[in-house]
Amino acid sequence: MRLAPLHYRSRSMPRTLRSGSRGLSVETLQRKLNDRGFGPVDVDGAYGPATAAALRQFQLSAGLDDDGICGPITWSAILHEEPLPVVDVTISRQEALLSRLIATPKTRAVLTEAIRWIDKTEQPPGSNVVPGLTEGYREYWRIGGSGGLPWCAIAVSQWIRVGLELDDWSSTPMLRWLGGVSQWETWAGGVGCILPGTAPALPGDVFTMGRAGSLSDASNHHRAGHCGLVLWADDTHIQTIEGNTSNRVQAKRRARSTLRHLIRWSDVA
Repeated sequence: MRLAPLHYRSRSMPRTLRSGSRGLSVETLQRKLNDRGFGPVDVDGAYGPATAAALRQFQLSAGLDDDGICGPITWSAILHEEPLPVVDVTISRQEALLSRLIATPKTRAVLTEAIRWIDKTEQPPGSNVVPGLTEGYREYWRIGGSGGLPWCAIAVSQWIRVGLELDDWSSTPMLRWLGGVSQWETWAGGVGCILPGTAPALPGDVFTMGRAGSLSDASNHHRAGHCGLVLWADDTHIQTIEGNTSNRVQAKRRARSTLRHLIRWSDVA
């Protein structure tokens, strides 16, 4: 006699949920989001756009990576009973990030520009080309070819120039359009604004890290290969805004132990 398969459900933590998930675990998540003030979300067991938006707002309020995936860390936070701030899920993710930002006028202007690009993607996906952000870099450096380039550092430079409302690159603190992580570290070392990754991080700092774990490419190298801007920090993590992460601009939560350097470009006249 053939037995029906057993359906095992962990009692310690529900399964990981993401867009497209269905079932009782999704209903539990939806109820918790409503109970914690991040609804209203229909309790229908289907993980759709409304559930994703509410979960991302919860993740932001809890200081988590707002990736819209309810894994073990997010489950642990949402099942915890201490109250969290009620967040209006009708506001955009950009507004939610800006509402938590404490920065100088200079760095706030740059971070506001960077946050404006959140969720912008490469067109087409995987091309390393982001319309309006990476255009002109090849011409600036007289680089041949027509394809895209790894663009995390290109984006950081653009956000600084546009945020400071500067028309030409010679007026920026960097004096030119820096398009590589090694360029950023070399420039910062030359002007004395480079710090170890363990130093206290301030809003607007450029962070650099190895390629491994960055999601900027598939490399496992720990040498410098990815960068972005710091939004805020605590003793163990930084909240970032960064480009070329899974082919788009994202807000990420990075462990400070993964950082190589911090670059305080705002201290340079």
